Amino acid sequence: MKQYEIHYADHHWRKRNYGGFYVLIRQEGDVWLCCAIATEDPKFEAIELNELDEDFDATGLDHTSYVFDAEYSSIPIGKIGAPIGDLRGYLLSNFKDKSGL
Repeated sequence: MKQYEIHYADHHWRKRNYGGFYVLIRQEGDVWLCCAIATEDPKFEAIELNELDEDFDATGLDHTSYVFDAEYSSIPIGKIGAPIGDLRGYLLSNFKDKSGL
């Protein structure tokens, strides 16, 4: 597992009663601090991963999605699946700039 990879995790976030996709931010012992990814951002509080960006295919996601960078989820390593992709190129630099990481 590496920083800025995208993984499915068996972890509930906010009112979502199922697992979902997360960007790995940093490992702390046997957990990763992660940012949740969702398909909607009705309050305009997340960073967009636009499917039209040339680096979008590297994410492994199916369509435009949003990374909620203002809150971290602590997810045990055992609940994190294999990587589906990662942030790179413009998407990674935009994420770092907007999130302050």
